[in-house]
Amino acid sequence: MATNDLTAERLRQVLDYDPATGRFTRRKNGRVVGNKSGSGYITIYVDGANRNAHRLAWLHVHGKWPSKCIDHINGIRTDNRIENLRDVEQSENIRCKRVSKGRSGLVGVSFHKATGKWAARASLRPLAPTTHLGTFETAEAAHQAYLVAIAGRL
Repeated sequence: MATNDLTAERLRQVLDYDPATGRFTRRKNGRVVGNKSGSGYITIYVDGANRNAHRLAWLHVHGKWPSKCIDHINGIRTDNRIENLRDVEQSENIRCKRVSKGRSGLVGVSFHKATGKWAARASLRPLAPTTHLGTFETAEAAHQAYLVAIAGRL
C-alpha cells in the first residue's frame, strides 16, 4: 500500500487518536502505538507501512491527507496534538526549523548570561532576519512570546 493509499475511514478502523494528547492507540487492544524515528518523529506501522504520526493525526481529524507539509508549531517533533500541527508550504516549514532550540530546549529561545534572562527571537516574514521579541524571566515565557509571534504571522 502506498503512503497516501490509507484512507481516513481505514485509519479510524484500526487506530483511535486523542487530539488533546496526540497519542494513537490500537482499537483492538487499546495499546498506545508509535516509535520515535531516527529523525525524531513518531512513526506508526499501519497496513504494511511505517507512517508519520503527525500526518496520520491530520488524516484522522480532517478526513484527508495534508496537502503540504505538517509543521509542529512548537518545534517539538513528538508533540502530535492537533492544535500543534499546521499544513504549510515546505519553504515555511524549513524556515521554522532554522530557529535553534539552544540551551533551553525550546524553539526561538536563548539564554543571555550577562542579564541572566531568556530572550525570544523569531523570523516574522519569509526570508526575513530574526526579530528580537524581548527578554523574559523564564524560558517558558520567552517561548510563549515566540509562539504568539509565529501565530501572528500566519
